[in-house]
Amino acid sequence: MSGHTLEMDSRHRYWCTNPEHKEADCAGVIFESVTTILGKAVPKNLAWYGQTRGVIGVKGLLRIPKYDVRAMKPGEVGQACAAEGIGITPAGTNTTALAVRLSAIPKYDVGKLSPDAITDALKREKLTVNDHRDQAAEGGTAVHNALEEYIKRGIIPSAAKVPEAKRASIRGLAKFIIDYRPEFIASEVKTVSTAHGYAGTFDFLANIHARLDKVSRWERNGGGAMKTKDAKLVLVPDPNSTLTALVDLKTSKYVYPTSHFPQLEAYEGARIEAGEPPTDVRAVLWVNNEGEMDLVPSSASFEDFLALKRSAEVLGRLDKSWTRPRKARA
Repeated sequence: MSGHTLEMDSRHRYWCTNPEHKEADCAGVIFESVTTILGKAVPKNLAWYGQTRGVIGVKGLLRIPKYDVRAMKPGEVGQACAAEGIGITPAGTNTTALAVRLSAIPKYDVGKLSPDAITDALKREKLTVNDHRDQAAEGGTAVHNALEEYIKRGIIPSAAKVPEAKRASIRGLAKFIIDYRPEFIASEVKTVSTAHGYAGTFDFLANIHARLDKVSRWERNGGGAMKTKDAKLVLVPDPNSTLTALVDLKTSKYVYPTSHFPQLEAYEGARIEAGEPPTDVRAVLWVNNEGEMDLVPSSASFEDFLALKRSAEVLGRLDKSWTRPRKARA
């Protein structure tokens, strides 16, 4: 059935509010989001992520200066230098040189801090793994909003409206628009599958000027010669060819085929279930913090997503089959 009016809560759960669907299959049903389903089914290297973010956080602590020399008066700079044991040259006090040396003193002497003290400092300075995650999410949302503004109003995205760390991503969006000349059909498209019990939102549907090519991959054998291994699909800009594409924007560090591709196929499956015509290609529009861009076609299938959904259901059922005992109070 088409014509669903979908609402979503903060936990990414969907439900239909169309008053004409009171007797439909969607009535009173809460649909889990595609991203939540895949988050349960696709393993993530969270230990490695935590380690790398932790190292970045500690490096961030080392960059925080102990003194804000720009806000200090010359006399205050001199007093601070004396307290830190920074000597004055025989020729007299060179305030600028002293300020430079003072500004190089870090706020935290990490080598002398205990692990708990480092953890407290990371929390205080908002440099924890969760802070990195939240900042990345905010930056990604800003890039998505810039794309949405262009799709709906034809306004070229402004880098000034995007966090500094994500501003180069706007160049990636501009490159996509120039190279593929998209003709947008719909944006922020909500989809639901009552047959399989899921819902989700993808960024846009568009006709793009491109063609699908297969590119051979190569590897070296023991004798040093090259041989073909397999082929991958690529989308090549082509002004003489038009493809209808279902596209989701990603600002992650990489494209992750095991989760991103099945996600696209889930949206496509829901569209087809609602009677919409199939698209020619499903693709990830990937832009990174350096302004690089790639339009990566999915190599997954709807059956791949359904298999992962079944895995998520099995994992959820097994996880709920045993309740962890509570720790005894001291």
